[in-house]
Amino acid sequence: MKIHDQDTAGIAGSGIGRTDAVQSSSGRKGSAPAGGAQGDRVQISDLAQAIRNLTTESDERAAHLDRLSADYAAGRYKVDAGELSRKLIEDAVSRSGK
Repeated sequence: MKIHDQDTAGIAGSGIGRTDAVQSSSGRKGSAPAGGAQGDRVQISDLAQAIRNLTTESDERAAHLDRLSADYAAGRYKVDAGELSRKLIEDAVSRSGK
């Protein structure tokens, strides 16, 4: 079965890629069928795979977020309101031209 949902807003927290358990058609949750028995099969669409690849963090991004988190927790993180406003307006203007 393929499902192509155009609304992908909550996909990151939905458990895509989690393969710790198989749920059979009877609704029972457990391990995969033993002895090569025919069981349910899941196929991730190309769109879901692409989204999953985009949400995977690189090591550099994770390190950057850890530094930001530590700075914020220590009270060292300060937002430059002027720079933030410029970037927001710049982004809005660039999107309105598309």
